[in-house]
Amino acid sequence: MQNNLQIVTLSKRWNHHTKSGGYDRLKEEIDSINIHPIQKKNYFFSEDIRRKVLRRIMPSVQNANRYSLKDLAAEIRAIITIKKCNADVLHALYGEDQLNILLKYRNRVHCAMVATYHLPVESYFMKHIVENNVYKKLSVLDAVVVMSNSMISDYENWVGKGKVFFVPHGIDTDTFFPKKIKQTRFSHSLHVLTVGGHGRDWETLRKIVHYFRNNNDVHFRAVSHPKVQEMFNNEPKMKVLTGISEQELIKEYRSADVVFLPVSFATANNSLLEALACGTPVISTDTGGIPDYLDSESGWLLPPGDVRSAVHLIENLIEQRDLIRNKCDDSRKKALQYDWKEITKQTKQVYRFAVNNRKKQKL
Repeated sequence: MQNNLQIVTLSKRWNHHTKSGGYDRLKEEIDSINIHPIQKKNYFFSEDIRRKVLRRIMPSVQNANRYSLKDLAAEIRAIITIKKCNADVLHALYGEDQLNILLKYRNRVHCAMVATYHLPVESYFMKHIVENNVYKKLSVLDAVVVMSNSMISDYENWVGKGKVFFVPHGIDTDTFFPKKIKQTRFSHSLHVLTVGGHGRDWETLRKIVHYFRNNNDVHFRAVSHPKVQEMFNNEPKMKVLTGISEQELIKEYRSADVVFLPVSFATANNSLLEALACGTPVISTDTGGIPDYLDSESGWLLPPGDVRSAVHLIENLIEQRDLIRNKCDDSRKKALQYDWKEITKQTKQVYRFAVNNRKKQKL
């Protein structure tokens, strides 16, 4: 097989991702021809109306998560581009959000098709896919990348044995990196930072913040959306930041003693990787894909919804800062395992499998 494959990527970007974060960074690392939904600034009708019309004329869009007219246009452009450049592989970076007509008209795409899936079976959308037997359409894919080992079994049932690969989410370790640690970092009250919103267990966090409401040896900060700010209006111990820049976020990671990410479900987690890359240990939940990215050397894994264990750990960290200091270097080392250069190598191996798999089907 030729060493250099012609790759076409179908990418998408979410507003909550940082400038250097998000999975669509992969398109740059693999040097692909990229198709991205074109965002028009002025529409006569609102987004909700456009989606309702699209669902009426094309009911299948209900089986793609957060799918819109611009996603349909991107799929059409991808089909045209594949033919023009004689592509070897099409890679949809967000399979659950981007694939609709490409699955339906698979026979018109004469190259290997790969998709990355980010949502676990516990998510609302994937439950919809299973309940409506839409998962059967995924069998036309030549290979699937998933964001955690916990996803492999379910997706193999849908796509086929041996066609599903865990390739971790990547992180830009050149942008997210530690500052030189000073002794003063551990001389103030314990600084606990929470970042993000997707899949977060806010109720557990709220109970923990409330428990420490009268303790001056710890304070909490969160970087999230405005709704979270409203959630903690009655908790003066928590300060919520919204709409900050990437550089401001990096400063938050670097100045925090620990990053606390309680989750109700998760596969990959941008905030976890960003924190580790900045040399800040992470406390998170032992569920889903979190153990694929976090271990006892770089942080702490707690049982789901276990307020008592989290409180006990934070109390220990207040008294024993060495527990944090000893994990800072290992946090950075852990993040380096997920540098985009390493993830690119693993992804290209999946491409080669997909191309070979496609050739076997044609025989």
